[in-house]
Amino acid sequence: MPLAFIAAAPFCLALLLTLPQTRAQLSKTAQTLLSSALMAGLFAWLVSSFPLVQAEGAVIQSLEWMPALGISLSFYLDGLSLLFGLIITGIGALIFFFAGYYFDDAAEYNRFMVWLAGFAGAMLALVLSGNLLMLFIAWELTSVTSFLLIGFKGAKEKSARAGAFKALFVTSGGALALIIGLVMLGAAAGQLIAPGTGGFVAELDVVLGLESLHEHVWFPLFSFLILLGCFTKSAQFPFHFWLPGAMSAPTPASAYLHSATMVKAGIYLVARLSPAMYKNELWTNALLSIGLLTMLVGAVFAIRQTDLKGLLAYATVSKLGAIMALLGLPGQAGLKAALVGIIAHALYKSALFMVAGTIDHVAHTRQISRLSGLRKELPALFWVTVISALSMAGMPFLMGFVAKETLLDALLHYSPWAELVMLVTLASAALTALAAYMLIGDVFLGRRRSELQIHLPPSPIYYGPALLAFCSLVMGFLLEPLVIPLLRLAVPKSFVLPLFAGFNEVFWMSMGVLVAGALLYRVRKPLIQRISLPVSGDAVFDELIRYIDWAGSALLSFQSGYVRYYLVWILGSVSLMLIASGILPAMTAGQTLFPQDLSVTATDLAKIFMLALAVAAAALTVVLREHVKAAIAYGVIGYAIGVIFLINHAPDVALVQLLVETMATVLVIIMLGQIRPGARLKVIRNLWDGRHDNHVGLLRDLGISIVIGLAVFVFSLIALQNRPERRSIAQWHLENTSLVNSEDAVGAIVADFRGTDTLLEIAVFTTAALGVLTLLASGRADGSSVKKAPGDSPEQAAQAGEAIQDATSLSTPFTRLVTNFVLPVAILIGIAQILYGGAGPGDGFTAGVTIGLAVSLWYVVLGYDEARRQLPWFRPAHFVRLGLVIGIVNALFPILLGKGFTGHVQFDKALGIYDLVSAFGLHITSSLIFEIAIAVTVMGGLGLIIEAIAYPQSRATVDEGLSAVGGKS
Repeated sequence: MPLAFIAAAPFCLALLLTLPQTRAQLSKTAQTLLSSALMAGLFAWLVSSFPLVQAEGAVIQSLEWMPALGISLSFYLDGLSLLFGLIITGIGALIFFFAGYYFDDAAEYNRFMVWLAGFAGAMLALVLSGNLLMLFIAWELTSVTSFLLIGFKGAKEKSARAGAFKALFVTSGGALALIIGLVMLGAAAGQLIAPGTGGFVAELDVVLGLESLHEHVWFPLFSFLILLGCFTKSAQFPFHFWLPGAMSAPTPASAYLHSATMVKAGIYLVARLSPAMYKNELWTNALLSIGLLTMLVGAVFAIRQTDLKGLLAYATVSKLGAIMALLGLPGQAGLKAALVGIIAHALYKSALFMVAGTIDHVAHTRQISRLSGLRKELPALFWVTVISALSMAGMPFLMGFVAKETLLDALLHYSPWAELVMLVTLASAALTALAAYMLIGDVFLGRRRSELQIHLPPSPIYYGPALLAFCSLVMGFLLEPLVIPLLRLAVPKSFVLPLFAGFNEVFWMSMGVLVAGALLYRVRKPLIQRISLPVSGDAVFDELIRYIDWAGSALLSFQSGYVRYYLVWILGSVSLMLIASGILPAMTAGQTLFPQDLSVTATDLAKIFMLALAVAAAALTVVLREHVKAAIAYGVIGYAIGVIFLINHAPDVALVQLLVETMATVLVIIMLGQIRPGARLKVIRNLWDGRHDNHVGLLRDLGISIVIGLAVFVFSLIALQNRPERRSIAQWHLENTSLVNSEDAVGAIVADFRGTDTLLEIAVFTTAALGVLTLLASGRADGSSVKKAPGDSPEQAAQAGEAIQDATSLSTPFTRLVTNFVLPVAILIGIAQILYGGAGPGDGFTAGVTIGLAVSLWYVVLGYDEARRQLPWFRPAHFVRLGLVIGIVNALFPILLGKGFTGHVQFDKALGIYDLVSAFGLHITSSLIFEIAIAVTVMGGLGLIIEAIAYPQSRATVDEGLSAVGGKS
């Protein structure tokens, strides 16, 4: 199986779970079994790939993405990525199963699993990436999906919103540094491979093979930036504070993201790049110092927590610091111990997070002070906790004991500052043991509190944590057949890994740590009370955000809120800079602004007429005092420009211009219909007569407009007459249009030659539509109906209310007949534009706008409620999702055929129906599929905007509008 399928499978699962048919036909139990079975299947496939990796060292697979730029989708599977892949899929299968019984509500579970599956796909793509840029894209996907998971309860809990924002803010800030560092790393690698060429190397296997990368002059800078990104992702000091704040996420997310996957992404990248970076002391010293400090800070903060998940979060911070310190040992001496620690930590910490979630589920609290004596009611959970917590403490002969022994052994032989390093390590280990004892003693032992009400959870909820605890129990005895062969693929040096190395110095230190933890447990209450820090990461972060808000408010104080003032400053500044720079005389030197031949043809006369019409319409938009008439005049400007495009033999551009102008005019008219007539009259009165019944403002605006208009006109004219001659690419597009079975160069550019741009554009269009919907919805959920505008008389307010409430004033037998006739005709026209756009004007975009215009006519004539009732099939959010999915799948499919991203595929020839469809002038190609995706997405996006604008302002709720954002329309 190609490695691409491994990374893509969870994304496909996420898409499957979003379908209404899946929610309707598969029960929560069926979805749980499907999700966990998929992850288990991926785990089994990765296990089966072990002999291949063992034989070849690394499996590299590449798919063409953008051949012209030398960029490919590269996948890289070696011992390190195999280890992380097994953790992601194996523990993922158990947590996916656990989630099915953690959530009681099926709809909530389904929504959660969509994001969790997407996160699993992003993590697999990250650890299997063979390309630096692809790795960064996956890195960012993990940040976005984790933000959605952490803030999953954001609608109900403020802490969830705050935690999600904090996590995204910190990790995204680190990602900015990371992308700069990776680009510099690729550029440095290109200089080393081909000096003087300025090349860029993104392939991971090439970068890792460079022996002298650590000597490059840019190394200090790009290593600092990369480490900054890794430290923020893996919650290293001083960025550790975001991880405990993320504990507001549902427990399955915490168990997956914050123990086994996301927080280890930074550790994975450090371990991945270490072969090319570890020879420089800047790299190793930074890792060791930050890691040790994080290990100690995390352990200290862990024992101060009163929340179960908070304790586990800080214990995770401490362990991540220990692993980071091991990766910083010179000569990769700590790599073996780091990998063993990663395995042990994933096993016991995932189990403990699920234990905490189960306790919260059955006791409705995670506060340690309110929990005690749960052993009798939850005996199975008690033994799971005992095994997992003792593994965290390093009790012989659990897997955690092996991890602690290798940690102490590796750091014991580090010569510089050996005493300080061991002191920090032992102190952190003792505090971690104390935290483990607290999990057992304070929660399960002692007398049960009378006010604590327990209801037993479903039995399957125990399966995941129990299996992980069992692995922690037996894995130490199975090192030789299971763990050591896997580690040998990732550790370049020979090593031994015994379960018990004898009664040596490391063993007695390990036992001393356990005893010290037990003694500290006896005095834990006064000890915890004495531990206090003058400042915390949360406080620093909150202060930073406060200063950012203050700076934003200070900038806003300079803004009036009037767009015309902003235009005056922007355009006026540009005009003054042009005049002051002296560039205008230099541009006109030796040039003739106007041609000597002033002969005028019939075509020129038509252009002059259209320009005059546009100027006259522009003047009318200023002169007219009725908003609707001004909007129509504004639309005439666009129509005149569209006719000019048509005269200049650009029918595709003209068609788009005319349709977009029509759509914009319709939307403006709908919006004007939502504004009270009295409010519109007041705006016009203030604009023309001024606030104090004088015309100073009008004369001022007129003078400024004339000056700025002349300046822009002169500059544009001079720039056009003096622009340098460049080799046009138009001829190349005209010559190669036939290669994609099209006769229309514009359509070929949109759907093929610049297909990636178009795909991004429809995604941006969709985002903009959702943004418009959200902004409009947020301002009307206030329970208000028709409000009296300041300055309006009671009679005017009543008239305004009547105007708004009369939603069917345009609904006459004739207009309803026209409306019913226009929509099917528009759909037929749209289908024709999609099918035959390659041979003439029209494409998917114009088809979507055409149908969107017809739908908007229903809302104008019939009103919101009647249009929704008579068009039950028109669900914009569904169309948006469907269009984006079709577009993305269509863009990715050619990669499987070796044609590159958005490559051209002739399906009719592959299916043997080329002659049949050609007889009708059709070509079934990837371009046609893409046009369908564009049309569906544009139609859905316009529908979202139309519904948001046409929504009755007197409504107290925004149920339909907000449901579109949530995907329920």
